[in-house]
Amino acid sequence: MRILSRRILYLISAGLSLLLAFLILDSALRAKDKVTSEYFAHKEFLFLLKNAERGKSSSGGEDDIRRIFGKHRVKVKSVSRVGTDLEVKAVDVSWRKLPALIRDLEKDFNIVSLSAVDNTGRGVFSLRVVIR
Repeated sequence: MRILSRRILYLISAGLSLLLAFLILDSALRAKDKVTSEYFAHKEFLFLLKNAERGKSSSGGEDDIRRIFGKHRVKVKSVSRVGTDLEVKAVDVSWRKLPALIRDLEKDFNIVSLSAVDNTGRGVFSLRVVIR
């Protein structure tokens, strides 16, 4: 004597298949939404970086640089003078703060060199800026 008939087994397997298909579709849609939001956040970052206004350059000192970095709550690792230029190293710079920081630096200084490295893949940069 069979405990479960074929018809009941077919209904159970079809129900489990539909449940599995629904769960896979749901997780795929959530992953797609997350990737899309990250993509648009990156495009916004590139747009803000591209459209940052250039300002007049002045001969400010360490205090002005520390004020600008402090305004954006960026931790300055070191500020050193290299010839006539100032080299600023900062750590833990969020990708959200980077365009505004660069815009404010360009308003007051002339940026000679900029290097932002993200070794974590999470949008947290180590920044090296040479300004004049």
